[in-house]
Amino acid sequence: MEKSEIRVYLDETRHLKVNDGPMVLGGIWGPKDNCISFNKRIQMIKIRHGIPTNQELKWTKVSPAKIEYYKDVLISFLNEPNINYRGVIIDKKLINNKLYNLTDDDFYYRMQYLVMRNIASHRVAKYRLFFDYKDTWSNHRASGTVDYLKKTSRLAGNDFEFQPLRSDDVTLLQIADFLNGLFAYANSNSSQQVSEAKKELVKLLEEISGVCPTCNSPSASEKINILIWQPKVTFKNGLAS
Repeated sequence: MEKSEIRVYLDETRHLKVNDGPMVLGGIWGPKDNCISFNKRIQMIKIRHGIPTNQELKWTKVSPAKIEYYKDVLISFLNEPNINYRGVIIDKKLINNKLYNLTDDDFYYRMQYLVMRNIASHRVAKYRLFFDYKDTWSNHRASGTVDYLKKTSRLAGNDFEFQPLRSDDVTLLQIADFLNGLFAYANSNSSQQVSEAKKELVKLLEEISGVCPTCNSPSASEKINILIWQPKVTFKNGLAS
């Protein structure tokens, strides 16, 4: 029997070497057909608000002038059946790769594993992973992440494929950026939370979903699943167990 296709659109915010608050690796995911229909709904929201359909949707562009547009995007995601978000929030001050003899790439692969673990360990499927293509290094990291997932015993039985894409051409990668930014903002120091429009979106998410954006989610939660990373995960022979 052919495996169902689950699409995962992965992005990251606030890179390792930039001291600007928590890093978030996360992604939008769901069955192929649901991803296609959700993409169409976001395009209709853009048209309704007079936004060009090819204009990139990004958390950094949230402003009071466009708050209703971004509210509609968030509400559409929260109401969309079978479209989910998984995010890992990382306090970069807790990272000590030298202690464990890890490279930045090693750390990145392990964090992407934590993103995928909650998604792929609940169902056997064919997973198509779409990464934001920023430069030639993006292809290297996408390939390395998929190789890592394929070697992880806990995820055996699943198929993993990857494709780097430019986020300015892919709406669901833009939604991943938007939600990563929202959760990074919610987990930042209060001194960094200076945008009333962004605060309003965080509050809206809490009110509609009941999710605490600064708390760990139960493992079984799928619509929104958050992991606040702590350096406690153990690995055997260099691979996640």
